[in-house]
Amino acid sequence: INTEQVEAKQNAVPKAQDSKETPVSQKTESAECGKLRENFRFFGPVTLLYACFYAFCMYRNGSGITFPFFMVGSLLFLCCSLERLSITLRKGSGFYMTSMILLAVSTFCTDDSKIINLNKTAIFLLMMSLLLKQFYDTSEWRLGKYLRSICRLTVCSLGEMGRPFADGAYYFKTEGKKNKTLWNAVLGVVIAVPMLAIVV
Repeated sequence: INTEQVEAKQNAVPKAQDSKETPVSQKTESAECGKLRENFRFFGPVTLLYACFYAFCMYRNGSGITFPFFMVGSLLFLCCSLERLSITLRKGSGFYMTSMILLAVSTFCTDDSKIINLNKTAIFLLMMSLLLKQFYDTSEWRLGKYLRSICRLTVCSLGEMGRPFADGAYYFKTEGKKNKTLWNAVLGVVIAVPMLAIVV
């Protein structure tokens, strides 16, 4: 028995040395983040269009008639993104979406700033809960777990603000050299945006 224990210890030493060669602290990204980078050709232009749509609906008009349309467009953008990531909407997501649209209509129909602020806070919480529901099993979560996760999701989202630029740089570095049409399209957009601003 003692000899078997000694041999087991001796065999465990090389394994420990091998584990040092591959550090565990290497930064890894989730499968969804990898798909975002691989599908930048879809997410890049669609996100830019969504940003323009947001500016059209919400610029100096945070609670006007365009607010319900902005909410519907945001939910469509979310559904298209999830579909592109091969993620299906989970059961019960329709309740969150319907509630947000109704709150958006309520925001348009009132001029009371307190009600508008409460509606927008509720929409924000519902949107965060909807996102968490798509990626985690929230069936047994309590209120405290929800609030902590929403706060964490908000803070972590701020840390990912540079991801579109990093993914875009990676895409143009790998695919842009192979596709001259892509470079011509980007150059045309870069030239057209300042001209459009001057004309407007």
